[in-house]
Amino acid sequence: MKEKGTHLFEFATCISGAEPIEVYAAGSFLIDKIYEKFGEVDTPSIIIRLDNDALVNLEFSRRAIYGQDEWMEVAGSEGMLQCGRKKTSSMLQYTKSGILMDRINSQWY
Repeated sequence: MKEKGTHLFEFATCISGAEPIEVYAAGSFLIDKIYEKFGEVDTPSIIIRLDNDALVNLEFSRRAIYGQDEWMEVAGSEGMLQCGRKKTSSMLQYTKSGILMDRINSQWY
């Protein structure tokens, strides 16, 4: 949570222009308990209340079987911003082989 979470925390406050006033956090060891030796978790979830009363939700993992995945979504009263990997459609399949777009594995049906 410390290593990756601090960057996401800083980015959220930077794009919002607001400061945190409350932080709620929980974490689990879903991938590897070795992180416990360093006072870390591998799968945290964080909710931050900003001084403009907005809520920020951060969820991340140290590893996903489909590779590194980072994206952001900001929703507000005047619209929404989404950014991340370039998508060719709205259908995504996440497996240990990677992230596939536009099709479902035909062997599943």
